[in-house]
Amino acid sequence: MTVVPSSTRIAARGVSLIEILVVLVILGVVSSILVLSVRAADGSARARQEAIRLASRLDYACERAELSGRTIGLTVQAESYRFLRAEGEQWQLESDASLKAFKLPSGVRLEGGDVSAAERQKLTPGILCFATGEVSPFQLHVVAGPTDERFRLRDQWPKPTLIERQLPEQNTWQALER
Repeated sequence: MTVVPSSTRIAARGVSLIEILVVLVILGVVSSILVLSVRAADGSARARQEAIRLASRLDYACERAELSGRTIGLTVQAESYRFLRAEGEQWQLESDASLKAFKLPSGVRLEGGDVSAAERQKLTPGILCFATGEVSPFQLHVVAGPTDERFRLRDQWPKPTLIERQLPEQNTWQALER
């Protein structure tokens, strides 16, 4: 057996636990920065998705009203909306699972339109789908933040609900293809 003097040994170099932890901390910081920047950038995408969802649900409610011969209405708050059906002189929450009350995702809100504060306080819808197939005139805005695109929903009876988008810092509205 040959003995190698210690001065000629090659030192084995490995990765220490501290080096691994430092790399993990750096990766964690970088990934959290990326997640926060993506969340901030996707406000327009979330608002667009909710505008399409609301328009589709409203169109479905109007078709259901026409087929059932019963008026269905929509009541809107900043962070949520719900569908109601006429039962004689009273309004009841819609029982169809597709038209259940819906809370908007964090950061997305509904604005304006023709829904007054008094209508929001009681179970009286501001937007109506009549049994005849007609829709009361309305305009709703779906927004996420001041630097994101805005989306406007408008009635255009007898066609489906119109969705338009407005780019930040522009005054013109463009029709959105669904």
